[in-house]
Amino acid sequence: MIRNWWRMMQKHTGTTLVRGIPNALSCTRILASAAMLFCIGSRPALSVTVLIIVLTDILDGHIARATNSESDVGATLDSIADSICFICIAAYMFITAKEMLIRYVLPLVCIFAIRLLSLFICWIRNGHPYALHTISNKLAGATIIACLFGIMAFNTYRLVPVTLVVAMLSAMEEMMIMVLIEVPDRNEKSIITAMRRRNSGPEP
Repeated sequence: MIRNWWRMMQKHTGTTLVRGIPNALSCTRILASAAMLFCIGSRPALSVTVLIIVLTDILDGHIARATNSESDVGATLDSIADSICFICIAAYMFITAKEMLIRYVLPLVCIFAIRLLSLFICWIRNGHPYALHTISNKLAGATIIACLFGIMAFNTYRLVPVTLVVAMLSAMEEMMIMVLIEVPDRNEKSIITAMRRRNSGPEP
């Protein structure tokens, strides 16, 4: 269905314009992430902002992969959008729940440092940084959104420790893939599939 819609869009609006849609969605996610800091005290506005972040995060990668329009620029922009989103969420938590955030400042700093190190390793080895669409990264994103929903809807922070553990494990897995695999596939599912692909070698 998406492929048919994409072909129709290309036919009527031009390939160059249509191929820019995933990047435009990533830029929208960056703006929506920054907008979170202006939604403090307004639960409806914050809910809409988080919804925009979730939808753009899902759609940009899905459209790019489903239509074979992935690019190095798009991958880098997606990674930048994810990093900015993480920073803005941390800033929002610092403003609204400073004491709770200070309690978990060490794991937060570690997660952020590992993510930056992964991007740096990828940049050194591949010429440009990009994040991986691993299952653990997707799970980390889902738990972050669930944690935010719990805070917004029920004023509960019970999911914070779980979210940090999942985010830490996903960050460590991504860094291991970046270190062990010379040119990681952006859509790599896990360290296990990455190692299997490396050990199997090129097809004859």
